Amino acid sequence: MRFALGDCSKDYLDELFICLRVYSTWSVDQFSDQNNKARRHVIKFEETTEKNGFPHVDKEQLAIHDCWQFQVCRRCLDNRCSHNQWRAHGMLIEEIFFIVWLDPRHHLYLQS
Repeated sequence: MRFALGDCSKDYLDELFICLRVYSTWSVDQFSDQNNKARRHVIKFEETTEKNGFPHVDKEQLAIHDCWQFQVCRRCLDNRCSHNQWRAHGMLIEEIFFIVWLDPRHHLYLQS
């Protein structure tokens, strides 16, 4: 399984919870601003290793809500990090971000 919880280290999960705590204080507009160093952006699945997107998510939900990724790193939130590969992927539905995949090795996008 490519995006398994068992692949996540304690450090990854610690950083994820810090990021989620910070993001929970932001507005949707702040989170969805794609001009950022935290690599927070809409996922274009045709450009990824998972061309079919989130296969276990309801297709109607996928049609009306954007899928997102963000870098899991507290330093990235302050624009101080440029090397961390940890990611989380999910859907932003109204004011709630639903995590679908945890990606500690950044497998969603091919590395150049």
